[in-house]
Amino acid sequence: MSQTLYVAGEFYGIQKYVLGITAAGAGQAKRLRARSFVVQVLEEIAAEELGKLGDTKVVMSGGGQFVLALAAGEDMGARLLVFRAEFQKRLFEELGGELSFNLGWAETVTDARRARAVERRRPWAAIMTGPEGWIHKPMRFSDIFPPCDVCRKRPATEEWAADGPSESVCKRCDADRRIGAEIPRVDGVELTEQNSEERLLGRGIRFLRSGEGTAGGGPGRMLHRHVPVHPNGNSLVTFEEIAAQASGDDLLGVLKADVDDFGALIDRHTQAGTLEELHRISQDLDGFFSVAVQQMIVESPEWQPAVYTVFSGGDDLLLVGPWDRMLDFAAALEHAFSAGPGRLYNLKLSAAVSFMPPRIPIRHGVRRAEEELKKAKAGAKNQFATLHGVWRWETLRRTLGEGRELVRWFNCGAARKDVLRRLYSFATTDKPAAHLWAWELGRNFPKGNDRFEERLLFRRWGDAVLANWEKPSREETRAALLYALTATRTRSH
Repeated sequence: MSQTLYVAGEFYGIQKYVLGITAAGAGQAKRLRARSFVVQVLEEIAAEELGKLGDTKVVMSGGGQFVLALAAGEDMGARLLVFRAEFQKRLFEELGGELSFNLGWAETVTDARRARAVERRRPWAAIMTGPEGWIHKPMRFSDIFPPCDVCRKRPATEEWAADGPSESVCKRCDADRRIGAEIPRVDGVELTEQNSEERLLGRGIRFLRSGEGTAGGGPGRMLHRHVPVHPNGNSLVTFEEIAAQASGDDLLGVLKADVDDFGALIDRHTQAGTLEELHRISQDLDGFFSVAVQQMIVESPEWQPAVYTVFSGGDDLLLVGPWDRMLDFAAALEHAFSAGPGRLYNLKLSAAVSFMPPRIPIRHGVRRAEEELKKAKAGAKNQFATLHGVWRWETLRRTLGEGRELVRWFNCGAARKDVLRRLYSFATTDKPAAHLWAWELGRNFPKGNDRFEERLLFRRWGDAVLANWEKPSREETRAALLYALTATRTRSH
């Protein structure tokens, strides 16, 4: 047997678990961040307990996935079988199957990842099958009546009234509530039985607040991801309060982004045996999404009070914020990525932003963002999907600039709202409409010799659109008008 065994693991179904709450309203932001934090802690527990099996070296990690090089002993395969079964059993008992853990191992990275993919197709097999066939006991769930108001998956045992109307919640969701309340003050965790504050998979967890170290004096593992907090620093800003920071409509923007063709890059390096290079790329990508992106948010007076991190690490992220700021943030994100790991490793980024009202579960906006991201990744990739279109990044920046100009012209009285609405209908229709735009130019636009500069600029913009009426120029105009109409819409309240 090889002296090294490669172990590929993953927490599968992270997004479904994090977003798997039926309740919305004021407590949604707290619950989501707590669940994301729980996943981070689970990754720490898995890594620490695998390290106890033997000397380990990280090949790649991030985003709930990892590949480790493990010093192999004669019985290492048998010990990994026991570890996988016991870890899955604890996870199943804790979360009721909402989040799965898959583990495969082999003498090469490629074969280890292939073994993990096999386990993904047979979830929970380690605890639900045995030498004599199916083990039925784990398949039978206990009665969940009355169900938890938050997850609807476990029986409600606690009453919670801190964030509005009284809710009946299960023990797991009550723990999420406590963790969510601590999130604004927590930088990381220590796995310890000494002064532990929460328990997860039977392990004691102590929160590390700002400036605190572990019981042994070390810094502990930093897991902080930015979420907006109120000025008192003790409570999270709600999604309703975040949406209220948007221009015009009180809408959230859900930003989902990930690196293009990263799986293919992993395959190339594993097949070539360039694992040190793969480790460096994985480390730099995770550092970009988990550290650099967070610094971008925290250091900006525009984004710090408004951008909420659902997750950010590995090779992707999911953020929520006011719809207009998330469009600007996406453009800044791509610029930073292209100047950093993108330039260094010839990587590209695709992303999407969907809009949603803040009073419904966030998973609906995430589902739409995923659908839009698939469009951005179709064909050429390295694109951005939003405003009912798919754009190259340079086109996005130009379109956002055009939209902001239209907003400025509306605010200073150079452009009327009814005119913008008609122009949008002309740009949207599949029927010939250039003559309608020309009619609008002659009747409702400022004159070409207007002495007011902003009115003159609006007129010149209208002339330029007509002169370049055919696609794709008209698609950019349509998106810019949609941006302006959304940013100048009267708030419903």
